[in-house]
Amino acid sequence: MFICLATLFTTNIIANSVIPEDAEEVQIVGPVIREGGHKSPALHPSIFYLENYLYISSSYYIDEAQIIIRDEDGTIIYNTVSSLVSGVSVFILPQNVVDDMYSIEFIYGDHDLFGFF
Repeated sequence: MFICLATLFTTNIIANSVIPEDAEEVQIVGPVIREGGHKSPALHPSIFYLENYLYISSSYYIDEAQIIIRDEDGTIIYNTVSSLVSGVSVFILPQNVVDDMYSIEFIYGDHDLFGFF
């Protein structure tokens, strides 16, 4: 148990040192659990953004997560599938993301997270 706590504490230190202090957290509207998924509460990744960088902090490895960003009209302007490490994963977004309001959909396993930034 001590090793697990030490690992979690170390991961949080690394995550906090990688995400810039002035990065803003994406406000997640709510997770949607797809049909057949488990209904128990889960610890979801935290998503932050600063300028054209997206930071996703997770305490566990996520295999094949899909990140979709849409503009105000609902047009997809960014769509990628990537595995995320335990800790912080950084994604460089298109330059035009800096200027407007966007929505994000983060899909992994049987979870869909929606947020706005």
